[in-house]
Amino acid sequence: MKQTLLSVNLKGLRGVRAVMLLAFLSLFSTINVFAQTASLPYTNRSNWGQASYPLPSGWSRSNAQTFSGEIGGTSTLPLVSAKLALGGSGISNSDGDYISIAFDQRPGAISFNARVRATSGTTSPGFTGGILVVEQSTLADGSSGYNTLPKQQTTSLATTAAGTLITFTPHANARSIRIRYAQQGSEALASVGIDNVAITGTPEISVEAGGVAFTSGSAIPFDFGSQDVGTTTPATFTIKNTGSTLSITGNVTILGTDANQFEVTSQPTASIVTGGSTTFTVSFKPTNATPALKIDATLSIPNNDSDENPYLIKLSGTAVEVLTITSFSPAVGPVGTEVTVIGSGFTENFALAFSDGEGGYVFADVINFDNSSQIRAVVPQGAGTGIITVVDDAGLAESSDVFTVFGISSFSPGAGKVGDEVIITGSGFTENFALAFSDGNGGYVFADIIGFDSPTQIRAVVPEGSGTGIITIVDDAGLAESQDVFTVESTPLPVELVNFTATPTTVGAKLSWQTASEKDNAYFEVQSTNNLKSGEFKTLGRVITQNGNSNTLLSYEFLDATAARGTTVYYRLKQVDTDGAFEYSKVVSVNIKQAAKGKGLVNVYPNPFKEQVNLEVEVEQAGEMVATLYDARGYKVFAKSISVEVGVSNILVNLPTNLKTGLYFLTTQVDGTTKTTRLIKE
Repeated sequence: MKQTLLSVNLKGLRGVRAVMLLAFLSLFSTINVFAQTASLPYTNRSNWGQASYPLPSGWSRSNAQTFSGEIGGTSTLPLVSAKLALGGSGISNSDGDYISIAFDQRPGAISFNARVRATSGTTSPGFTGGILVVEQSTLADGSSGYNTLPKQQTTSLATTAAGTLITFTPHANARSIRIRYAQQGSEALASVGIDNVAITGTPEISVEAGGVAFTSGSAIPFDFGSQDVGTTTPATFTIKNTGSTLSITGNVTILGTDANQFEVTSQPTASIVTGGSTTFTVSFKPTNATPALKIDATLSIPNNDSDENPYLIKLSGTAVEVLTITSFSPAVGPVGTEVTVIGSGFTENFALAFSDGEGGYVFADVINFDNSSQIRAVVPQGAGTGIITVVDDAGLAESSDVFTVFGISSFSPGAGKVGDEVIITGSGFTENFALAFSDGNGGYVFADIIGFDSPTQIRAVVPEGSGTGIITIVDDAGLAESQDVFTVESTPLPVELVNFTATPTTVGAKLSWQTASEKDNAYFEVQSTNNLKSGEFKTLGRVITQNGNSNTLLSYEFLDATAARGTTVYYRLKQVDTDGAFEYSKVVSVNIKQAAKGKGLVNVYPNPFKEQVNLEVEVEQAGEMVATLYDARGYKVFAKSISVEVGVSNILVNLPTNLKTGLYFLTTQVDGTTKTTRLIKE
């Protein structure tokens, strides 16, 4: 706070009164704006009463009379000072001559020495009432009046050379004071002298940061701006002292509910001299944001400034979460797999890309925003093994781990006979896999002889019953199919099996198959297993041939009533010739769901399908069933509402004829139960 002595004025208001107000006032008219104390010298060694000695700035000479001697000071020549002889007779009223002093800011304590002295020939000063009145005004020029603030009145003054020391502290709002003579009672010729006027300033604090001054208590904050969560931004604050010695009476602290988002990292010095300064540092260190959070707190500086303690500055900043990927699951999966990505800073306006395996990007078409720390995406066609990348308005984030696309890239040879070994290359392979060749009719024939070489290479021997078609791998990560077709070079078979299916029923699994021709066929053994990878099948029963030598279509059925609900059962046929030679069919599977009272049970077959699927529905209440088909990317390609009756219903559903070969998901909703079945379109 700048404190300046603006002007000093000696003025006679009542020149006709026989009262003399002599001023021996030594002071500066202006104090440097950075000075804390406006200190006035207690003496001016000038003869104000003679023209050869100039008056201090702001004073004017009324006449050439002098007042001998000093008041309260050491006798040093010349011992004369300015004297105003006002003369006259009568009774003085409350108005009189005065000295005025103005300030641009609140002054501190003011003191001066004053004495009264009888005029020559007079034995007593003759004062019977008030002598001096100190008056205050809120404006520097006194235009607001001198009665707006309290007065201080002096009723007696010493007549000795030392005079009377008068000290007072102006009101905090005072910007001008005047020392005025006011005498009550009979008039006497006397002199009043004033000397050693001094003004003591007060501590005055100001604070700035970044070149901007901040007023204590202001609503305008120091704003750190936007900052990533987990990072730190420091700011230096400067405390300036524009008054007397300023003391910082304690540690600078931060207040408010968000105080823990800021930290005072260095404290200011405890004492600041006049015109001096000190610094301290505050850091903005946001720890959370959802998704962007405006943070407010208050900086508190304890000090000895009488009207700005503590000095309060608002602090603000915006915390922004950093866009990061910390993990994802699963780590391995085929095209069509939904991957959940965990991180921070996610927004609804995001895109997610998988690697194409060659340093490029393949953006996911199906994505979902769960919250700022979790998103989901379906692995798109063309994706390869590599990192996952998320892009949004905040920038780009890449995973540190690699997502492995479980899939087949190639196989060799491209054609072969039953018993030949095929080497399959790709990614995401594990030892816990099964491999199936096509049966040539949309079904599977699982290889009994397989070998794991590495996560990128496996081997399998083409099994009996294999036909030309794609190669399929089943693993814990899911199902992967080759893009190319493996051609099985056929040999004449004693029995031409054209169809073999397994469907769930309310009493077990129904197996159905047909033969187009038979030669020397004796019977079929129906075999099953619950663990396909073990390769251990057990024989459930024997079905005798209808005609061991036939060129017409023959149909067979077998009901497995031992199939346990809630499990997946794998079946195969062992066709035995009359000479004991045999061969195995492809393996088919069926999942017989556990029935639950009050819940809909839906089984879907055949799988793989061509253009139709059968829905076996078991419900306790009649109603509507909604069947919805999605492709591997998650897009809905078919939906139908179907009426179902109480009990078991078999419903044939015609699917769109333009469906491409590949993986699909059929979701059914009935009787309070939702079920999703993975289907393969051949």
